[in-house]
Amino acid sequence: MRIFRFLSFLLFYLWEVILSNLRVARDILLPNSRFNCGIVAVPILELSDAGVAFLANLISMTPGTLSLDFCSETRRLFVHSMYLEDEATFINMIQTQYERRIAGFMNISSQ
Repeated sequence: MRIFRFLSFLLFYLWEVILSNLRVARDILLPNSRFNCGIVAVPILELSDAGVAFLANLISMTPGTLSLDFCSETRRLFVHSMYLEDEATFINMIQTQYERRIAGFMNISSQ
């Protein structure tokens, strides 16, 4: 079951990277950029420190986002996004699309 979750996550992540590449390329090539940069403190609820490191690296490898820092006391990952439209939506996306999926196949939750 964990291998299925991993493969599912891998396909999801590859799709996200492709979409992000296209979005950044479009905004570089077209004169009307749609950048709305911002930094968000994302609460990390389900992952151990190793899981947070994995998540932070995935975020940094995705065009348009960059992991900046992790505060272990507050369990918040600081992320810069080139396309930040709504902070709450961004946090929800990281927690549901990335964090829960990673916790599902890594089996290294913080609890």
